[in-house]
Amino acid sequence: MIRVPLADPRPLVWAGLHALLSTTTDLAILADTCTEDTLPRLCAQLTPELLLLSLLYVPGEAARWLADLHECCPQTRTILLVEEGSQAMVDIKTFLTTGHVHGLISLTEPADAWPTALRTVARGGAWISEPLLNWLLRQTRIPDPAQPALTGREQRVLRLAALGWANKKIASHLGIAERTVEFHLSNTRQKLKFATRLEAILWFKEHGF
Repeated sequence: MIRVPLADPRPLVWAGLHALLSTTTDLAILADTCTEDTLPRLCAQLTPELLLLSLLYVPGEAARWLADLHECCPQTRTILLVEEGSQAMVDIKTFLTTGHVHGLISLTEPADAWPTALRTVARGGAWISEPLLNWLLRQTRIPDPAQPALTGREQRVLRLAALGWANKKIASHLGIAERTVEFHLSNTRQKLKFATRLEAILWFKEHGF
């Protein structure tokens, strides 16, 4: 069972997601109400596999706050819940560079995509809703390194990571060790001068081979 605390101040959002995920057998929105003050303690106590974190709950110093949160519960992967058009969207690039955000999901995401998104991130993959991806590509403009010398294998691994695949799935598909996948992705981030997987994926989406 993938346990998912939802940190969002809107009762209707919690009720809707709880109802949606109650139809699945492997996903559960935890009943505990999260606030900015109680969320770190709740995650430390419950050690959930996944956290849905609303941008409405993230304080101003995003990088420091997320680092503190993941220090107390490093095993928990985080998806930011984003309302398109909100003022908080301007901080998304800051969140991506922390290395503590593993997915971005829009409130407008179709209902049937939510279980897939949550499972993908919980299993080590990445997820960016299409509207948020398009907004990021228009607004943040990931720097374009001059002809990065990626090997053919590095390009194939990055392409599969951009599909949201976890390292284990990539390794199985390519017939290589999971550690080798991690090695290729680390080399790719170094060559592209990015700190996180999501930044490299955004670069690929914009400049895909």
